[in-house]
Amino acid sequence: AEVETTPGDSLLGIRLAMGREGVRMMLEEVDRLAAGTCGRVFEHRPTVEEGYYSWPTAADYDDFFASGLRLYHDSDMEAIKLLFAPAGGTGERDDDGAARRMRAVTGVTGVT
Repeated sequence: AEVETTPGDSLLGIRLAMGREGVRMMLEEVDRLAAGTCGRVFEHRPTVEEGYYSWPTAADYDDFFASGLRLYHDSDMEAIKLLFAPAGGTGERDDDGAARRMRAVTGVTGVT
């Protein structure tokens, strides 16, 4: 999957975008499984050398900060709060509300 980024994006913002795309892809696959039209199955998991994502090293973070980038913006934190906020402000867990918010964030509507 790919997500669009801009030079001002924070690391957290990029990871949130990647997470939304991953959830969107997963929900599409759940729909395909339910319909009996599953996507391709990976028989080989790529290595780092083949392009599989690995976690950044300390040197990567040093380069990141030296370039003037940020780990997060305040707006990233607000996006996280929205994903986990209970519906109606009751403080009670609301799995259905969380599912609705995730579908709204990802744009996938077929999953019930």
